[in-house]
Amino acid sequence: MAVAYWVAALDEKTQKEDNEYKKLRETLEKSMGQEEIEEIDRAYEWARAAHGGQLRFSGQPYIIHPIAVAQILAEFGMDKSSIIAALLHDIVEDTSATKQDVISRFGEEIASIVDGLTKLTKLSEDATEKKMQNEQADGENGAKSVVMPGINTKEMQQAENFLQNLDE
Repeated sequence: MAVAYWVAALDEKTQKEDNEYKKLRETLEKSMGQEEIEEIDRAYEWARAAHGGQLRFSGQPYIIHPIAVAQILAEFGMDKSSIIAALLHDIVEDTSATKQDVISRFGEEIASIVDGLTKLTKLSEDATEKKMQNEQADGENGAKSVVMPGINTKEMQQAENFLQNLDE
């Protein structure tokens, strides 16, 4: 009985992945040619396989988050490289894939975008941690804040929270 439940739950998660990607493809078909979409399909299949059984805190398959990010960019009319980078944006950080793997599959441009997104995430996490340390050191009032030229940590945290909560 437990095996049947597990298989049903797995089928449900796989179906959700398929449905979310189907919506993304429908958006892409409005503005891209078949050749571009096929390359995006390759990125999706690789990201899906690389993230394998990974789950988000919400219990959803991890791949739902990159699909949601790609969907947002597709709705903004972003190009193929941006959509592919969105699908792959956590692949180097959260799987065994390397930047060189991204280069060999999708080229230097996409690998650079993915690498930059990984660094932005790290920068945001570091800034948030530093801000929390400063607030903690300053006591309950939280009067201190992190000052980084050109970066508003509050806005970065809001954007990060928005993207992380897409799958909840």
